[in-house]
Amino acid sequence: MTEWSEEVGMPPLLRVASVRLGFVVEHYQHQFVELEQPPLTDDILGMTITRPVGIERKIGARGRHEVHDPGSLHIIASGSEGRWQFDTPLDSMHLRMTPAFLLRSFGEEGEGVRLADVDLALEPRASSLLATLLQKVRDESAVDLEAESMAVRIARLLLDHHGSGRAFKPSRRQGLAASELRTIDASLHARLGQPVSVAEIADEAMLSPFHLMRLFKLTTGETLYHHALALRIERAKELLRSTRLTVAEVGLETGFHDESHFVRHFRKHVHATPTQFRSAMSRIVQG
Repeated sequence: MTEWSEEVGMPPLLRVASVRLGFVVEHYQHQFVELEQPPLTDDILGMTITRPVGIERKIGARGRHEVHDPGSLHIIASGSEGRWQFDTPLDSMHLRMTPAFLLRSFGEEGEGVRLADVDLALEPRASSLLATLLQKVRDESAVDLEAESMAVRIARLLLDHHGSGRAFKPSRRQGLAASELRTIDASLHARLGQPVSVAEIADEAMLSPFHLMRLFKLTTGETLYHHALALRIERAKELLRSTRLTVAEVGLETGFHDESHFVRHFRKHVHATPTQFRSAMSRIVQG
């Protein structure tokens, strides 16, 4: 994947990739008032972040001027090129999606999918998800199962309204079979001590990532991410009760990026820090 920074000669403030699924989250501050955009190999969803900015985009002899407010989206379709002009420095983020990401995410429903080149794609749900995704990736400097799930949901929203190719109608309206649920649960348990990708779980369940997420929620009433997180928290509680591992070591053993990431999620779900939980369990045993 060629980076946008290489294509337009501008380094990103943040660039975190999901290698397994095939997308990149980028944050840029465009200090140039004008830049050339060569033909792109990937689809890019861009969002203006901090302030309104006037943007003129020229494609050949055709030009268009828009004012992008914070939260405004634009899709830069693969293969497009042109010239961008800004009336003020632009603070923006990108969700950069390879063709393989779109095909991989939707399986059979993704045959021939492409995004259209659209300025100001007004999708409030996509804007909200994209802002949440940027904040999460910025805080954790990593792409986890939750971030991947957000990216797939964003892509689905865009393809429903700004895509071409085969119709995107769910081919399965019933939930997962018991055997599929067992496969998914076994796959999650086997990965409790490592970061997990929705693509890996989907492969083992023989589903596309989008179908896996949709059918899991339909069947269980909870998202795949929250189910996986609950399994990790329960395993962490077990380790805190039965071992002398440090809090940081327990976090790593249960697949969290670092100690602060682990403590934050543990406190949110258990309403106590790992240290407080361990002390309470110790008092119960001694009493």
